[in-house]
Amino acid sequence: MSVILVIYGVNVSMPKKVSNMAILKSESKRKGYKLVGVHLPPRDFEYLNLYTIAKGYTKTKVLLNLIKNWLISSRNVDSETELRQEIANRITSSWKAATTIAFDDFVQLSRQELESKGVGTSDIILILDKVKE
Repeated sequence: MSVILVIYGVNVSMPKKVSNMAILKSESKRKGYKLVGVHLPPRDFEYLNLYTIAKGYTKTKVLLNLIKNWLISSRNVDSETELRQEIANRITSSWKAATTIAFDDFVQLSRQELESKGVGTSDIILILDKVKE
């Protein structure tokens, strides 16, 4: 089955699979920013909604303030170097548990997983160098 899409008077037949694809994407208002999403239980969402309306805040402002405060306190506890080491330790532990795969293949799988989670290239290199030690 296909869906007929009309753009500027031109008929374009598209498979149903891609009919949910965004045709006209809008640019983010915040260049260089990354979106972080969260699913809330309905009761928590309703409270957040009521709170932001009552106080005249946006949900973004409330959540950004929470995240900024968390970042300040977390950076005092764990440095980026310590976090990279902790990730390397987790990868090494997983490697020891997965004895049926070659080490180089495991490192490549780890690289792909880190990339898919949005870890930057320089951090991936530092993490995997620690794994290889």
